[in-house]
Amino acid sequence: MSDEPLDLVAEASDKPTREISPINALREELEAVRGRLRALIRQVGEPAMCQGCEANIYFVRHLNGRNAPYDADGVNHFATCPKAENFRRKRGPNHARP
Repeated sequence: MSDEPLDLVAEASDKPTREISPINALREELEAVRGRLRALIRQVGEPAMCQGCEANIYFVRHLNGRNAPYDADGVNHFATCPKAENFRRKRGPNHARP
């Protein structure tokens, strides 16, 4: 064994390592969750076509008993449909939208 001090910095730089930064770890985790959400939407949703923009969507029944439209990637279709305003419920004069 040698009495020479080890150069840990040089040794570490010789070996290629892939360090995952916290933000990249969160991005990877988010993408995994999105993948599970897409699979769940396809599994429990009823396939349909949007009557406004003709996009392929899935209707998912929520716990309150109402159906909500979702894109195949799990985003609520009201957020992406260019004609979403046509499907909003009409409210009385005392219920102004924010």
